[in-house]
Amino acid sequence: MNQEYEELLDQYLELPARLDEATNGLAKEDFDLRLEGEWSIREYICHLIDGEQLWQINLRVILGLNGAAFPMTWYPQHSQMEWSALWAYSKRSIEALLDQYRANTQSLVDILENLPDEVWEYFGRITWPGAEKESRYSVRDIVEMHISHLDGHAQDIRAIRAKHGR
Repeated sequence: MNQEYEELLDQYLELPARLDEATNGLAKEDFDLRLEGEWSIREYICHLIDGEQLWQINLRVILGLNGAAFPMTWYPQHSQMEWSALWAYSKRSIEALLDQYRANTQSLVDILENLPDEVWEYFGRITWPGAEKESRYSVRDIVEMHISHLDGHAQDIRAIRAKHGR
């Protein structure tokens, strides 16, 4: 496997541990801390893990049907805040979410490390509501997106912890 792809998979495989690092030492009630008008730590965790799971479905579609249209036209029907309420982000079990995250991450790495390098350039297509042009997302794009997505929300979690002295 190309060294660049190996490095991306290594970074991707570290995501659950990096999320653990951002939340280490929190008491059960601390997961409900938030900054005013923002999600709680629990809700950020739900958002990260549900988003990763949804995009993993798209990755699997791409691996089987390079160039396929993503089945995501339903998602923009609600805001992310509305989805968080509909999917009970404020009440979900952190332990179950983190277990799921570890398993899903390992599962995707197991798939990608056993496929030829060319699959990293396979892509899927989606036209977002209001956009005139379709967007294309390669396997590499999606893996990189998850890495940066976690980095951004880990900073949000750290900001909540700092505000509340945790």
